[in-house]
Parts: sequence; structure tokens; C-alpha cells
Amino acid sequence: KIGLFILYLYLIGKMSDVKRLFGYHGAEHKAVNNFESKKALSVKNTQSFTTLHPRCGTTFLLFVLVLSAIVYLVIPLNMGFWTKFGLRILFLPVIAGISYELIRLGARNYDKKWVRYLIAPGLSLQKLTTREPLNEQVEVSLKALRSVIQAEKKVVAA
Repeated sequence: KIGLFILYLYLIGKMSDVKRLFGYHGAEHKAVNNFESKKALSVKNTQSFTTLHPRCGTTFLLFVLVLSAIVYLVIPLNMGFWTKFGLRILFLPVIAGISYELIRLGARNYDKKWVRYLIAPGLSLQKLTTREPLNEQVEVSLKALRSVIQAEKKVVAA
């Protein structure tokens, strides 16, 4: 499953529309990295950051795939299709929850070497799902980020 997922990302990454999409994904990561650095939100500052981010959804998906492969190994093969299917559905929220917490742990403790090793496969996979963005893509990302910041301020004020 993991190999097919990686192959799929690699192959679709060759398509021009998807390359553009992955540029926006890279712009999003750069904008978030810029915001978290507390530097001014400008195109120039944003372009100086990496397209990789420890809390990326791509890393989350990789964790879900790996954990599901491990957890689903305990489901006996001699069960009926619907029983196995039901168990997989029941385990999915647990797997997603653990994956989410691993991502959060990685972001909070990224200064620790063992955490960087844990997150490294996800960051490597992000090299397939992000591209260096154009300035125009960074501008869009910054505009979206500013909108989120403004909305958050309104929620906090209310």
C-alpha cells in the first residue's frame, strides 16, 4: 500500500496541473514556516523558508498507512469479509488519532534527534508533494494565511 501510494504521488507529480498544485502546497508550507518564525509576512521572507513542514497532511497520511498496516496485521485472516471490514472501520479512528498525536509530538519536540528520525520519512515524502512556489503562489498563500489570522482574532475577541 505504501509503495503504491508513493508511486501514485510520484506519477501524478509529473502532470503539469499537479506540479502547479504542489507549488501551492509548497507556498502554504513556506507561509506557515514564516508565520511560526514571527517574521513579517512578506513574499521575500516567505520564499526564504523550506517547503517542508513537520505537521503536514502528507506526513499524517504516511503515518496512517504505516500504522494501519501494523494494526491490521492483528486481524485474523480466517474471519469473514464483513467482520474484517467492520474491524478495519472500527480501528480507523484510533489509527488516525495516534497518527495525529505523533504529528503533534513531532512538531513540539522537533529539536530532539529521535523525533527528527520519526518524522524524516514524512518530510521525505513531502518532497514529492511540494514544489518551490512562484511569487504569485506565495502571495495567494499569504493572503489566505492573513485571512485565517483575522478570522482567529475575531473568534478570540467574541
